[in-house]
Amino acid sequence: MKMSQLNNRSEDAAKADKITGAAATLSFHEVGYKVQVGNCCRKIANVILRDVSGVFEPGLNAIMGPTGGGKTSLLDLLAGRRESEGLQGDILFNGKTLPSDFKLISGYVTQDDIIMGTLTVRENLQFAANMRLRNCSKEEKLERVNEIIQDLGLDKCQHTKVGTVMIQGVSGGEKKRCNIGIELVTKPQVLFLDEPTTGLDASTSHSVMNLLRDLTVQGNRTIVFSIHQPRYSIFRLFDRLHLLSSHGQTVFHGPASQAVDYFARHNLVCETYNNPADFFLDVITQNSESSDLKINLSDSVVPIIETCNSNGKAAQIDLPALFKTSPENRLMKKVCFEILDHRTISDNCRSLGYPINWFSQFFYLSQRSIRNLLREKQRSIVPSASMAILALVVGSLYLDVATDLNGFQNLFGALFFVSIQMLFGNVPAIQAFITGRNIFLHESANGFYRVSAYFVATVFCDLLPLRTVPSLVFGTIFYWIIGLKFNLKLFAFFHLTNIVTTMSACSLAFFISVASGSSTVANALLAVIFVIMMLFSGLILNVSSMPVALSWLQYTSISRFCLVAHAGAQISDLEFCGYRTIIRNGTAHEDYFCEPGKELLRLQDINYDTASQWLNVGFLLIYTVTFFTLAYLSLRMVRKNK
Repeated sequence: MKMSQLNNRSEDAAKADKITGAAATLSFHEVGYKVQVGNCCRKIANVILRDVSGVFEPGLNAIMGPTGGGKTSLLDLLAGRRESEGLQGDILFNGKTLPSDFKLISGYVTQDDIIMGTLTVRENLQFAANMRLRNCSKEEKLERVNEIIQDLGLDKCQHTKVGTVMIQGVSGGEKKRCNIGIELVTKPQVLFLDEPTTGLDASTSHSVMNLLRDLTVQGNRTIVFSIHQPRYSIFRLFDRLHLLSSHGQTVFHGPASQAVDYFARHNLVCETYNNPADFFLDVITQNSESSDLKINLSDSVVPIIETCNSNGKAAQIDLPALFKTSPENRLMKKVCFEILDHRTISDNCRSLGYPINWFSQFFYLSQRSIRNLLREKQRSIVPSASMAILALVVGSLYLDVATDLNGFQNLFGALFFVSIQMLFGNVPAIQAFITGRNIFLHESANGFYRVSAYFVATVFCDLLPLRTVPSLVFGTIFYWIIGLKFNLKLFAFFHLTNIVTTMSACSLAFFISVASGSSTVANALLAVIFVIMMLFSGLILNVSSMPVALSWLQYTSISRFCLVAHAGAQISDLEFCGYRTIIRNGTAHEDYFCEPGKELLRLQDINYDTASQWLNVGFLLIYTVTFFTLAYLSLRMVRKNK
């Protein structure tokens, strides 16, 4: 292939270009990128990429370089998946600046397979089709899924679950192809892949890369990917190659088939049976240190003419500077200048928007969440089962609580236990937004759905089956086993208070989990908060005897509102009677006493009237709405890009 053919594609890709029409060209011009590292007091700019330029056209476009050389950073910047802060230079798509909805017309496959493991291969592809295909009927979406399954060779495993830690699923190669298929649903003009062969054996890696090669020919696609050190059978599939140094500088950009000849012209020859990819990384790594350090090239590198320093030893070669003076760089710069001369601004006002409306997004997200829940038996059954067992065991301690003089303490303690259980029993709610966090970040960045649709669907599918149902199970068993009032209205109010308390506790758990992003941190914070709420509930310490400076904390206690509502409904019109021994004139007497429940509640600083009961439920609702809102806003502020 001649040097003047830098921007030509392979013969197969060129034929496809004629068939399918205009091709997608991605160009980057003098791109620099740096990030701020360090603490808030002292930050240092860490330069990742330096003056990187190139043009990627239909075919397989590989970004190679040593670890830490900026391969993934460059890939993310080209895909618009990284924050623009610290970015210099221009990135153009078909001669235009990247449109705001570029994520909707491109695909991005992450290095780690981010996919719902409890769903089958077909179900994952169908979900992507339902979410991402616009103006298509149900039949057309199904046809598209069938087409992808056929093209990617997923026929045999289409009804097999992808797999999780607890569920045996498809192989690594099939999972990778499923991930690629999800991005191919929209027939993107550009497909990005981060280390597509990571975690795969040699045979599977070759199969995946052959698949990508076929996709470039069939669909005239521009496929850009980072890759570390592929074997030769994979390397020879590449159309274009961009080599980066250890310091994020361009070492070579051009047709992959010309890379070996380029290095040979500069006195670095790859041996006949050596893998070119290994050879390139050897050269780059061994010439990446400072110029005052001396190296000895490995056997795979045979310098024809040695450049010697004053000591007569082989000196390092400045590979980036060498490329800047090469004909390959001049030709590449010429193509880049031509693109820049004709650049235009993308019409961001005409954004494509989401393919389907909010309610459809909510429906498909809820459908997926429910399927996921039903297939994780332990997760769906354990909450209700554990609540039932706990209600039976603890309820037996308070079996048919009597209204004697000790009855108030027992009954008040039982209701306190209910309020505490509605708190600590919902600590697992923190997992709702943590277990699926990676999937959410990936799908949201790829334009699958709105944040609000995901938030409402996740809350709905977690709060109803995993929190509300167990609360009802616990409340029903506990209510009758301890012998609370046989009154339908009070029974309904008991459940209503428990459900609202559950929602309040879950809203706080959701907020902390979303804001922290870590189950460890969220567990620790939530445990501390719930213990403080328990202390200010009014049983362990009487509210009236609390220090004035801390007494306001009772109004932040979810369990306090729950306990007060329950106590007012169940105790206010009771009388606790029995014999009590008193000393009168030095003689012990057994006298019969009755203590009104209202008076006992007043001593606990509890307002027992009906209005106060509903007021406490109202406070819990305000608590719920407040923290659901904060959780949603926190989710919106989570960085989708790197």
